[in-house]
Amino acid sequence: MTESASKKAWTIFDAETGIGTRVVGEMPMFHPGRCRWCGSIYDGGKVEVTGRYSDCSVWKAPCCGNTADDRPQSWGGSFFPLTNAERRRLLPPGSSRGGEPS
Repeated sequence: MTESASKKAWTIFDAETGIGTRVVGEMPMFHPGRCRWCGSIYDGGKVEVTGRYSDCSVWKAPCCGNTADDRPQSWGGSFFPLTNAERRRLLPPGSSRGGEPS
């Protein structure tokens, strides 16, 4: 993980399970998704693409440094966009725009 990513990371906890998910980056996120390799959430809209192929784009994940791509999960992809319900969990209570939790 890069130094800048570790400075911008925080954890959200699921109230029912008590399981935490690491979130890397700044809010609001343009295209939030989950990393296949470490399970962290980061903004796919702010990554630097290092390669483009006929079926996907490739970049280095800011959370763990592994190579990530935007192929579907069934094709072996490694960045999975969040559902609307998961996106709502990123918002602080009472907020409509999002922002980094304090």
